[in-house]
Amino acid sequence: MRKRFTQNLWILASLLASATGSQLVAQVAPSIIRYEPNGPGGKGLVGPNAKDEGSGDKKTTVLFYYQSTSGNKDASGIWEAVNYRTPLEKTKQTEFIHLLRGSITLGYRDGREETFKAGDNLLIPRGAEVAWKGTKNVREYWIEFDAAGPEPEGSPAVVKLEHDGPANKGLEPIPPKGRAKEHKYYSSVQGSSSGVWETEPYTVDKFHTPNYCELMVFLDGTVTLSTPDGKSQTFKTGDVALVPKGTAYKWSSDRARKFWVSFDRDPAPVTSSK
Repeated sequence: MRKRFTQNLWILASLLASATGSQLVAQVAPSIIRYEPNGPGGKGLVGPNAKDEGSGDKKTTVLFYYQSTSGNKDASGIWEAVNYRTPLEKTKQTEFIHLLRGSITLGYRDGREETFKAGDNLLIPRGAEVAWKGTKNVREYWIEFDAAGPEPEGSPAVVKLEHDGPANKGLEPIPPKGRAKEHKYYSSVQGSSSGVWETEPYTVDKFHTPNYCELMVFLDGTVTLSTPDGKSQTFKTGDVALVPKGTAYKWSSDRARKFWVSFDRDPAPVTSSK
């Protein structure tokens, strides 16, 4: 919807090299990315992975933290705008937004308007009919995904993710052990999903290598994510991390809660009917 994608897309290797200040090499193993509201290293939304469009009230700036190499246009980063507006239109991909600053007002076909402020998390499903009625000096973390595949039927509603799940429903225990509980707000035929998840104190012994990306917005607790190279990062309430597809990692935490978005999933293998 916001035309963040161009012909000259940056690949994940260049993003990681930029974030770490290292030189770009032929192959870079994926690693966990800590999102920073002022860009990598707090240096602002600048550099080869950033792009400005327009000027004055119409100026927007985007910085990519992640760009899929699968050709499906899944991507994530930081975006800011002074007063961004669009007419009512059907979205061509699903978008997750974590608002860092300012506010966004969205208008819907039935005439309703809804305003989201700093700290809010929302999901605009593919096929939703939405007008951007204006932004007030907004800055956000974002993911755009699920642009490929069959279009959903109808016009799905915009969803605001809540810390405790939907009112009067909450989170449901995950069988069989019930150590964790969740509420899933979104899922798609592409295998993407989003929701709120909570675990009791939990430490994983073995490394897990997902075939999808996961963005984690940490709501409660302290979480340490470790990789086979011996490195670890600790995240607390308000922090945001991306585990790129193919990154081996282990989880260790006290009681913790997060919003999650899984996307850029590898297609399921085709199995023979014989």
